[in-house]
Amino acid sequence: MSNKNSSGINIYCRFIAAIIFIAGPVVGCGDSPNAAKSGSPEAIVVRVNDAKVTVENFLHMLRLEEKKFRLEGKDSLNEEALLWLKNQVLSQLVQRELFRQEALQHKIDILDEEYKKALSDIRSGYQKDQFQRILEIEEINEIEWNNKLKNNLIIKKLIRKVVHSRITVSEGELKKYYDGHLEEFNKTGQIRALQIMVDTEAEAQDILRKLKNDPGLFSYLARKFSQGLEAKKGGDLGFLDVGQMPEEFESVFQLKLNEVSDVIQTPYGHHIFQVREKVPQRKMSFEESKLLIEKKLVKERQDKAFSQWFLKLKQDADIEVDYEVLAAIS
Repeated sequence: MSNKNSSGINIYCRFIAAIIFIAGPVVGCGDSPNAAKSGSPEAIVVRVNDAKVTVENFLHMLRLEEKKFRLEGKDSLNEEALLWLKNQVLSQLVQRELFRQEALQHKIDILDEEYKKALSDIRSGYQKDQFQRILEIEEINEIEWNNKLKNNLIIKKLIRKVVHSRITVSEGELKKYYDGHLEEFNKTGQIRALQIMVDTEAEAQDILRKLKNDPGLFSYLARKFSQGLEAKKGGDLGFLDVGQMPEEFESVFQLKLNEVSDVIQTPYGHHIFQVREKVPQRKMSFEESKLLIEKKLVKERQDKAFSQWFLKLKQDADIEVDYEVLAAIS
């Protein structure tokens, strides 16, 4: 290797070593038997305890990540972007291997019924040929995708067992949070509104004349004439929060009970509203707020516990990165 090339590799090694946050000993950037064949698919990029990640493994994930990079509309990879991407892939591979080993230690696996349910839930979110099209775009076959899904399910199950299951929040802690954050529990005012939506101004004005004579006809006329999705329910939109509707509809919140609005025109059509119920702004009680507080505190504690658990997992592992092999990958 020339002095110039050697210098470039050493600079690369120092840079990548500074940005990869992996605890444990690493193989130096100097010469090694593995580095001598760094261009080989069998060369080892990183060892995680007794497991080895080869150049072939690394390249496979790198190509997938490059594909995602370009799908996001970004330009072709320059040297800096490639370096960043290789760092991301290295971190992902180390994390995935640590999770795999930990799942084996805790004897975590996915039952067939759990896997089938998860697969069914995901597939149901796609139209007939859309799922297959996504696999083609991402250049991944169905077997590989299924294996990835199973691995992800195992990881989630592992984290639930060894991290999340230990998180608790007492009633006293919920009450303490509520008392210290009362400003978070102001419930905005609400209205329960009915809507009639039609295409033309003439239709809307004709319906409005009928309603002026008899506002009680609103639900009947909504079922008969409205083109909104809620027409079958008599135009019932349910409860709407003050300030949460499009600007054109803000005047609806000023209506009195059972009052009918004027015709409001939007790009979607011509609308008429009627207010059936009004709920004033108020302070939520502790009992109403408990579930929201519990979800917030549990999530915060789960995130903190996971970070601490994973940091210890890395610190206790024997992780060795061969930076010369890594530098040769392009």
